[in-house]
Amino acid sequence: MYTIAAINGHTFGGGLIFALCFDYRFMRKDRGWICIPAVNLGIVLPNSYISLLQSKVNYKQAFNILMEGTRLPAETALEYRIIDNYCELDRLLDLSIDFATTLLSKNVNGSLIKDLRYGYLSSPIALLENVNDQTNQFL
Repeated sequence: MYTIAAINGHTFGGGLIFALCFDYRFMRKDRGWICIPAVNLGIVLPNSYISLLQSKVNYKQAFNILMEGTRLPAETALEYRIIDNYCELDRLLDLSIDFATTLLSKNVNGSLIKDLRYGYLSSPIALLENVNDQTNQFL
């Protein structure tokens, strides 16, 4: 099945990584930035997070987000194709539900979507599985 995120405010760091895990993302237009401030905080991100970001945007855009900590308003996030659309807050849930309804009307097999997503995101998934394997060694 498809997954849809309705982003109603600032989406920084792990919040952005979480949002990138969704198939579609809709964002509030009038308030909120998308940002990974790791460079400003002196934090090294896991390779799986970087790989997930790279699967969504081009090299230069990933560079701006990761290496410069650039804060992106909704308009730029759409230009970067991080989000699929934006609107005013009072329309955000309706936009997301309307889009979901359109997707459901296609009657696509949920298992097929899962398998296609797994193939498309195979690199970040493999990195995450490796992290889980390493973590389990200590548990």
